[in-house]
Amino acid sequence: MINRRSVITYLCMMMVSLRGSRYRRAASGYSFYVAGARYFPRQTLRVGDPIVLQPTLVAGEAAFRVETVGGAPLGFVPKMLVPRLANARRAHVDALALDGVPWGWYRISLAG
Repeated sequence: MINRRSVITYLCMMMVSLRGSRYRRAASGYSFYVAGARYFPRQTLRVGDPIVLQPTLVAGEAAFRVETVGGAPLGFVPKMLVPRLANARRAHVDALALDGVPWGWYRISLAG
């Protein structure tokens, strides 16, 4: 028979493992939150708007800057995803919360 403590421990572990991922791999491609978005001016974007991933160097390491089609910076691709997105150049806004507390954020999806 399972005791209450074991059930609570199991449920807590499941919640942490499900919520712990900052990016996800779906059948259609990657979806991730833009790193450093709070340090750049907010842009007037809507869900579905196209985004450009611009290859660049940051502290001597390969990186991708996330920009609007007009060239306005939004932030960067998270460091863990850079090797997996070597050939990616286009994406779109999957979700955004510009009035989010304590800061606004963008989630970007990449068709794969």
